[in-house]
Amino acid sequence: MNFKIIQRIALLLFIFVSSGSFAQYKYDIGLRVSSYELEAFQIEQRFHLDNPYTLTVALATGSRWNSYYSESHVYSDSLVDISSNYSSVRNNALKIGLQRKLGFLATDVFYAGVRMGIGFENHQNRSSSTTLVVHDSLIQYPDHVYGFGEEISSSQNITHQRVVNAQIGLSFGMDVPISKRFSINAELGLAGLYANGFSYSTIRLIGSVSGGLRYQFGKRT
Repeated sequence: MNFKIIQRIALLLFIFVSSGSFAQYKYDIGLRVSSYELEAFQIEQRFHLDNPYTLTVALATGSRWNSYYSESHVYSDSLVDISSNYSSVRNNALKIGLQRKLGFLATDVFYAGVRMGIGFENHQNRSSSTTLVVHDSLIQYPDHVYGFGEEISSSQNITHQRVVNAQIGLSFGMDVPISKRFSINAELGLAGLYANGFSYSTIRLIGSVSGGLRYQFGKRT
């Protein structure tokens, strides 16, 4: 592909993107997915104010889980201790923000924004411990002890905790028109998040990549 062809393609893309102004619509609504798993699925409503500002309201939900399992042989392998742990977090969040269009390349598809949000997390942790007697005839299955031995003791503990989180973040994104009303969105985000519960408190910095599809409506008169 020679340089002239590249120039023509770039010019066509520029004209296409420049023609996709959002000024003629009052609102848009978008469905997005995010790399941040506790806000993996998002629905966002935007209210276009006088250029170049836009007010945003978003609902987000997501979950995260992890598990651990171990076996340890004691007393000349006649007893086996089995430990397991499973934890999960589910989050629902509400975020409000303000975006400003940026005039890159004489078009308004790029924007920068700031947002604040609050979320409600449900934490669950389940841990168990079991001791088995392994008979001599079963020693040949060291990797499959559980279910082949005689249980002599076991315990299980389940805890639940509700955690409230608050965040403030920055974003940079773009909306590329694909038709008169639809556009593809891509966004980079960085947020500081504080979460606090009865026995849980943390502050962390979260980076994310998100994207989705927007629909514009409410044509200005």
